[in-house]
Amino acid sequence: MIFFKILTKEIFNPGSISPYTLQLLSVLTSDIGNSFNRLCNLSFDDNQNCYIIHPNVLPFKILDL
Repeated sequence: MIFFKILTKEIFNPGSISPYTLQLLSVLTSDIGNSFNRLCNLSFDDNQNCYIIHPNVLPFKILDL
């Protein structure tokens, strides 16, 4: 899904994506693409930093106080 968003952005705003990024996308294997997609799904951005959540971290349990 992330690759679709990147390519869509480039189609509607030509030159908005680095040629190096487009070249990299063109040579990625399916396995690497799937791994990258999983990594993106474990990340979030607060407009200052990008954070990646380790996949083995258990969600916090909300305690009823």
